[in-house]
Amino acid sequence: MVELEKGRINLNSKLDGMVPLITDSLVMAVFLGVLFRNQARI
Repeated sequence: MVELEKGRINLNSKLDGMVPLITDSLVMAVFLGVLFRNQARI
């Protein structure tokens, strides 16, 4: 039972580590999309 709890905590910390990466890539995608849209307009 203790091992299972450890695994669960480990998984949560891994997800917490990945969330900033996902949000960063989303921000970059939106930023690039806006840039390309502005260039297409010119």
